[in-house]
Order: sequence, then structure tokens, then C-alpha cells
Amino acid sequence: MGLAIRVAAAFAVGAQYEETQTCLGVMEPRRSRKRVARRYHRGHIARVRIHRPERDLMYFAIIQQFQRTLRALDAILGKAILHAEAKKFDPDNFCTSRLAPDMLPFTRQVQIACDTAKRVAASLIGKESPVHEDNEQTMAQLRERIQKCLVYLTTFRAEDFTAVTAKTQVKLQNPKGKAMYANDALLARSIPNFFFHVTIAYALLRAGGVDIGKVDFLGELPAVFDQAG
Repeated sequence: MGLAIRVAAAFAVGAQYEETQTCLGVMEPRRSRKRVARRYHRGHIARVRIHRPERDLMYFAIIQQFQRTLRALDAILGKAILHAEAKKFDPDNFCTSRLAPDMLPFTRQVQIACDTAKRVAASLIGKESPVHEDNEQTMAQLRERIQKCLVYLTTFRAEDFTAVTAKTQVKLQNPKGKAMYANDALLARSIPNFFFHVTIAYALLRAGGVDIGKVDFLGELPAVFDQAG
């Protein structure tokens, strides 16, 4: 009787394992509940149990990284303003700079990075993000735009993403009426798009003579610690 109860429990854990692995996008082909049950019977259940909070954390961590990078971008703009003042030219000259003639100007790079971050956070949970008009014309106004986006992103909590899975349909801004699965939308589209525009903004300021480097791009990093063992 005791063995039957343990095996039944193992099948339940196997179901949770399959669901969570699939949500994380790392499900191995044809992993069965029976295989998990056998592992439980051999006393190895700790090696395969993956709890739902890890899934929630993954999506929330992406939003937190957007915040970290936007704070770094804001600090970079601050350095650009100081650089212009020290060199005695108008810092707003940066707003119209382009990496190539057929690329969008600096102002649009910042605006699109902000829009991408807020739309990702909202679309994952089926909400509409606030509309911020693209009317910034100065560096100071662009910094305000970044702050508005950061304030919005701070309204999200990890528990907001508990219902999000790899197969959650995410509404796309463009093309209209289209959607992608959450993991595809994030990993193949939104995250690369966000960092593309932040990188172009960084590159424009660096090319303009602003004294910034990779440390400025990375921004504030989590604390480091001594490795165990």
C-alpha cells in the first residue's frame, strides 16, 4: 500500500514536471511521467522537481533586466549632457545623430527601447501599455521618457506572471492582428529588439565623444560573492 501511494505521488509530480519544463521551453522530447516515477522510486526526486515560482521568476526577471538597462541608459544620457557642457556645445545635438543615413536618429532609438520594454511587460499578461507620445526633442525630455517607462515597469510584480507559459499568446503591435507564443515573442523578437536600440543609442553617444564604456552599458550589477567550496 505504501509503495502504491509513493508511485501515485510520483505520477503527480511527473505531471507538474512536464508542465513546468514545457513552460520554460526546455522540455525534453517524450519525457514521460513513468520516467519521473521511476526516479522517485529510486530516491532521486530532488533532481527533477522544478517548482512553478521558477517559471514566474523567469518572465519577471526579464522585466527587471529591462529596468536595469533603462537605468543605465538614463545615466549614459546624463553623461552625454555633461560632456556637451564641458565641450561647450548643445547636448541636444545628439538627438538628431544617426549611425548611418538610412537609420533612425538617436531620439527614436531611445523611444523604441522604452516602448519595447513597456509593451513586453503588458502583453505578457494581456494588458495594454500606456501610450507615450513621441514628441521628445531634447536630451532632458528623453530622460523624462525613460523615467516614465521605469515608473510603469515598477508596477509589475512576480505574481502577475503566474499564468504565463511558453505557449501563452502574446499580441503583437505589428503586424496588426497577429500574435506569437510568449517564449518566441521574448527570445526571438522583443529582447533582441530592445537591446538593439539601446546599443545603437550607446554607440551614437560613444561615437560623439562621450566618455562611456561597457561598464556604463551594463549599469548596476548584482552583488558578487565568494564561490562556495
